[in-house]
Amino acid sequence: MNKRFSLVNIAVIVLPGALALVNILVSVSKAGPGFPLDDAWIHQTFARNFALAGTWAFQVGSSSGGSTSPLWTMLLVPGYWVKNLQPYVATYALGILFFVVLVWLGKKCVEVIGRDSKHLKFLIGSWILLAATAWQLIWAAGSGMETLIYSAIIMAVFYFAIARNRGWVWAAGILIGIGVWVRPDAVTLIGPVGLVLLLATGNIGSKLKNLAKVLLAMAVPVAGYLVWNLLMSGEIFPNTFYAKQAEYAVMLNAPLFARLFNVFIPLFAGACVVLLPGMVYAAWRSWKDRTYALVAIFIWCLGFGLIYALRLPVNYQHGRYMMPVLAPLILLGTVGTFEIIVNWIEKKARVSWILTRAWVISIAIVAAAFWIRGIGQYNDDVQAINSLMVSPAKWIAANTQPADIIAVHDIGAMGYFGQRKIVDLAGLVNPEVIPIIRNEAALEEYIVEQNADYLVVLRDWYPDLEISGTGVAEFSYISDTADQTMLIRKLER
Repeated sequence: MNKRFSLVNIAVIVLPGALALVNILVSVSKAGPGFPLDDAWIHQTFARNFALAGTWAFQVGSSSGGSTSPLWTMLLVPGYWVKNLQPYVATYALGILFFVVLVWLGKKCVEVIGRDSKHLKFLIGSWILLAATAWQLIWAAGSGMETLIYSAIIMAVFYFAIARNRGWVWAAGILIGIGVWVRPDAVTLIGPVGLVLLLATGNIGSKLKNLAKVLLAMAVPVAGYLVWNLLMSGEIFPNTFYAKQAEYAVMLNAPLFARLFNVFIPLFAGACVVLLPGMVYAAWRSWKDRTYALVAIFIWCLGFGLIYALRLPVNYQHGRYMMPVLAPLILLGTVGTFEIIVNWIEKKARVSWILTRAWVISIAIVAAAFWIRGIGQYNDDVQAINSLMVSPAKWIAANTQPADIIAVHDIGAMGYFGQRKIVDLAGLVNPEVIPIIRNEAALEEYIVEQNADYLVVLRDWYPDLEISGTGVAEFSYISDTADQTMLIRKLER
């Protein structure tokens, strides 16, 4: 088996790694080094402060629970121990590494699912092509965020649920617990694991015993995560958990179906749209065959989206909160679509050779087209952050006094490059802002109370904020889809 698929084993490492690297290098050549999200700089600031000052804080001297993903942040710390390596090279390398791991884990799932198929090598090749060229995952590899380590943990849990090797319940439980340190919504993985356990053959006592093993395995890391947040911020969840929901609470006024559609639609801006029938078919066959793992994955994907539709129905930044669902959906779509095709061509034996290869070639063409599109999107996003977030932060560092206080909504790049005390208007490191996050009159009073010297916000972000000040600088980003300006105002005390 290993010899037969030696080229596949090489491809599963080289293809995703090479495509992600090319994406980053193209962007670096055009926009300079950077990340497509300001939040990536929040992780970098926490990591740098911990590496150099030994304190878990966004601003040295003040502990904070503003990092939603402490495990990802800790993985960034060693990059600051190596001179001239940080922050870009180490972060890009980690993103690419976890992208490769994700694709490899998906391949392991496919090998188990299709182990009895004589077309297994084409099924594996289809997965590799679709996953490795998914532009959203490539974007995530260079995002500086925890998306792909979280996706890899999810895929590993699903592999254990599919393969059900000896001791898999303990392994799945431990991974779920670790996953919570990456993103707290990893706790939802107990759902598909529990469903597989409860629907599997065996007596109810055995099923409940195995479920208890999963809960016990995840209990220690989950408890540790809750205690960590309690010590850092006084709450059992990070400040971000509360701040984001408060900021976008107005979106909950939309009908539930519209919100559900809204959170899922960015995932289908690619090859996933043609795989949708295959996703449903894979789940249906899993239920019919009483294997249950794939239907459990399908239900989890829907449930994950439902949770966000109910609590945080946003789809900005290409649906980054929902991106961890993308790889499982591609897995389901690949398996289901391929099975539909194979079931048909088995009846047409003379054309099976042609059609299986035509399937892979079609995938390659579609995937390549979206990959090229993704390169342009990633470059645009990096340019936007460098123009609107990084440049103003560097201006603050060069043109203000060390004792000046900066009120700002997007704190990532400002915290990393600005090197000034920050008043966080989004509530990530100043949780007292959360109750007034959408009350501009109260925010104005808060800014005055904090003795802020400068206000740094997008031109249209706070239209009713009437705090006295003078515009001193502005930074614009103009593209085919965006025309934004970041304003810096010197406030009057």
